[in-house]
Amino acid sequence: MDRMTLMFNRLIRPLKRRVLLMVSRAVIKTVNDAEGIQKLQVIGYDGELMEGLENFQQYGFSSCPPSGSEAVVVALGGNRGHAIVIGTQNRKYRVIHKKLGETVVHDDLGQMVHLKRDGIYVETPLKLEAIIGTTARVVAPAGVRLETPTLEVTGDIKDRCDDDGRTMAEMRDVYNSHVHPENDEGGPTNAPNEAM
Repeated sequence: MDRMTLMFNRLIRPLKRRVLLMVSRAVIKTVNDAEGIQKLQVIGYDGELMEGLENFQQYGFSSCPPSGSEAVVVALGGNRGHAIVIGTQNRKYRVIHKKLGETVVHDDLGQMVHLKRDGIYVETPLKLEAIIGTTARVVAPAGVRLETPTLEVTGDIKDRCDDDGRTMAEMRDVYNSHVHPENDEGGPTNAPNEAM
């Protein structure tokens, strides 16, 4: 190798190293999710411990990746002391066999919201809770089916709510106090002996 080539290689060696270290893979050790931007502690190349790495996530979506998840680390300007995380994943919990265009939000407990080609599926081995500020409306022209041993409602249930429907409480009041003429003497019957 001639002298010019050696000098050139020596000059660009620091730049080459920075370029090679700009994007790397790492394994997440711990997560600090208590601040405005999530910070990660990761293990990079050759056991390199990197702390306080900002985890940039898509707006409107936030996750707290479990320890052992993988991360893509970008060293801004090739400076490993100023690195950020631009993506995380965990092979152990990834939902597989999706069709093109499908999207899944999931966690490590088997809970998921799956936007499938034929509809939206929500799965959870735990409880499902929806907190709604004002009203909720479900439009299901073919019907709504609940498969549950008990349906509990803290307020009234009303049928034909857009017409002349009654609440179950109103139907109960009518039933409990109703009388009608008897067939034998024409007088009214007593109210039902058991209230509804």
